Amino acid sequence: MNKRDILAKELEKLPTTFMLNVLEEMSHQPELVHLQLEVLSNPVNVSKILHTEPCGREKMLKFFLILEKSNAGFVWNLTEQYQTVMALLPNLPDGHLLGFSNNLELGSFLVETGWYAEASVVLSLARSQAGCRPLELLKTLRVALVAESLSSRYEEASQTIADIAKLIKHAKDVPMTLTAGLHHSLSVCFFEESDFEGSYQHGVMALQLLDDTINCPYETIVGTFRQLAKTCLAMKRPGQARLLITQAVSWSRHHFGAVSVPYAEALEDFAFYLLAVNAYRDCLKVESEVKDVYFNLFGHLCLQPELAQGNLAFRLYLESYGYKNIGSIDQYMDYVLDLDRGRSGTRNGTDDRQMLAIKRIPAMMAVTNAAHEEMLTSREFEEALESIRAPPLMLDDVRKLFFTKFA
Repeated sequence: MNKRDILAKELEKLPTTFMLNVLEEMSHQPELVHLQLEVLSNPVNVSKILHTEPCGREKMLKFFLILEKSNAGFVWNLTEQYQTVMALLPNLPDGHLLGFSNNLELGSFLVETGWYAEASVVLSLARSQAGCRPLELLKTLRVALVAESLSSRYEEASQTIADIAKLIKHAKDVPMTLTAGLHHSLSVCFFEESDFEGSYQHGVMALQLLDDTINCPYETIVGTFRQLAKTCLAMKRPGQARLLITQAVSWSRHHFGAVSVPYAEALEDFAFYLLAVNAYRDCLKVESEVKDVYFNLFGHLCLQPELAQGNLAFRLYLESYGYKNIGSIDQYMDYVLDLDRGRSGTRNGTDDRQMLAIKRIPAMMAVTNAAHEEMLTSREFEEALESIRAPPLMLDDVRKLFFTKFA
């Protein structure tokens, strides 16, 4: 055993909080990146940090960005290590650090941070651990469907939808929050395939089922608002879109803070809304704030295309607007692809984020083409800003406005 292995083993013996603090210190010392890599290549350490530390997700993402930059394919290699370990440890209880619950949590984390291929591997492990338990299977499929949809794996998504339908038909006592989450995932899937009618129907179902009195996660509520807002733009329902996206930003700011991933995600969707209703300059200002939030959270690496956090597809689409005077959007995308091919390419089974982002742009173009006949007045823009800054409306009030005033 070499010196690095010995140090890694000693570090793993520390209480998780201390281990996390040491790993964070290593992030500022490039000469220690190999030791950090050794510790975080152990699935147990990763699950321990994600499961037990309040800021585990944010710090883990910082580590992943650093290690992926210095060791391309690190996250993919980690998921392969999960597969190896899990093959040796079948039938783990749900609460084990490598049990169903923690693998589902890791899969969700990987989806949220854009490692979709890796998420699919981990979620497949979680699905195996779920066995024949319908609720656990539905929880896994809900997350898997989003991963498949956002990475343009439509064939796999179609099979996942069929599996969900089969389970729903026979499952008993499915919690309302889980049902809402499933409709939200279906709404995401149909939107990415430019089936806006289907996306709208599932988004409305999710909105109707949300209940903030029964421990419905705020992430589910904000996510439903965000997705349905985009679909409303495609369906030429600008009033509903403005209501939902401003409430998504307000809810995320109120419940997660102005320097948080949920706030940045909602704010970036607000920027997309502004672009769709011909408020290009305002859109640029908002997008600048979004990048500031991500930079303050994770540093410069999270804004690099190959590691981008947030909506890279929207950023590329927005950049294409600045290219309009010298060429078409399609020509700009060809230019981006040429740059992408000039890089070293993907490693192992991981995705190329820019390639995936470009595949998502047609749905965005369809939305802006549908909504461009709408013009946001300066008064409406000020009202939207007031809604964002004000305390969020109650969920029932949002629903009431959506189905009555803006119907």
